[in-house]
Amino acid sequence: MTSTDPERSGLQYPTRDLREQAATLLALHRDARVLTLPNAWDPESAVMIEALGARAIATTSAAVAHLHGFDDGGGMSADVAIAALAKITAAVSVPVTADLEAGYGDAFTTVRRAVGVGAVGANIEDELRPLDRSIALMEAALAGAAVEGVDLVLNARTDVYLKDGIAPSRRFDEAVARGKAYLASGAACFFVPGLTDPDTVDALVRELGWHTVNVLGTADGPHPQTWAAMGVARVSYGPYVYRALPEARADWVKRLLADS
Repeated sequence: MTSTDPERSGLQYPTRDLREQAATLLALHRDARVLTLPNAWDPESAVMIEALGARAIATTSAAVAHLHGFDDGGGMSADVAIAALAKITAAVSVPVTADLEAGYGDAFTTVRRAVGVGAVGANIEDELRPLDRSIALMEAALAGAAVEGVDLVLNARTDVYLKDGIAPSRRFDEAVARGKAYLASGAACFFVPGLTDPDTVDALVRELGWHTVNVLGTADGPHPQTWAAMGVARVSYGPYVYRALPEARADWVKRLLADS
């Protein structure tokens, strides 16, 4: 299966097999090295990140939304998100995983469209919905990709540690419950932004299994490869590279990707 038909968006895509790229992206999550993802927001940033050695490209909805004049967290439409994604996948040759927020109201269709423009992975946020509804959301995302013939590398996100709503004393247990449920439903990775304490990350990995957890890195945080010893699968950076001074971005990405 080659990537999407250019007639869908008017873009010319690099010739590639999306099934193969999905398998490659999944293998990168299981590698002994942490998969480091300084997130891209447009074709130029994606090309820069790939040129500096990234083994995959992840997008950031916060930066894409801001760039187009919208608030993150539902302010941007699926049409805007997919159009931006199409330009990024057309610009690079490595696998692309897309930040699709909570699926823009229809995770099945949104993920199907994302795969249709060349993505092989996706972040989907549970928005702290009840667990049964959150599982259904993740399953809908996977089903949308399956219609396109791709085994989506799903990075299931929860904001247990990022938003109010869960008592601090219950956060770890809630994260474990959600992580186990999403992984059992077919997610490849479990993303818990806001969780930065190494001991808690280590405990979460022990509960969920090695190479299943995604942590959110920061400018002043540890080098991403320091997470390898505790079995973290990937470290992503959300909008932080976008928010850096333009003249500092390439040097920061280069440091993040060192030894990656």
